[in-house]
Amino acid sequence: MSAHHPFTEHTRAQLRASAAYQSPFPNPILLVDPDVDLGRGLLHQLTRHGFCADLAITVEAARACVGVRYYRAMVVVADLADGRHRSGLRQLREAAPQTWIIVIATNTEIDACQLIHSHGGDACLAKPFQFSDLLLRLELLAHLDRTV
Repeated sequence: MSAHHPFTEHTRAQLRASAAYQSPFPNPILLVDPDVDLGRGLLHQLTRHGFCADLAITVEAARACVGVRYYRAMVVVADLADGRHRSGLRQLREAAPQTWIIVIATNTEIDACQLIHSHGGDACLAKPFQFSDLLLRLELLAHLDRTV
């Protein structure tokens, strides 16, 4: 007879839907994605997992968001071969020096992680990526915040 763990995915879903559930990442996240449809899909997935998130489709819009609201993390989708995205990443770092920046790199022909770190990013994922990998990084950041 196999042991069944009582904390099933259904139970987790009920817990997330209850008023007592606290987000794994209590501070808001800013998603920066120039592709509106993909950005909305990613935004939907983040909110389904209990994250509070906003969407900006340009670096300028992201900077405006950072100017009026505190974000603990930004998830930036960028083509690193494009010089505008590299300078945009630097601009976001300057606008929000205490914010974690996770970059989803759309161009993996270059050493994406090294380039991301040299332009102000804190972590990187190569596109295509698994959503669970993004969740893992966000949960790690939340854990680091609680232990500091």
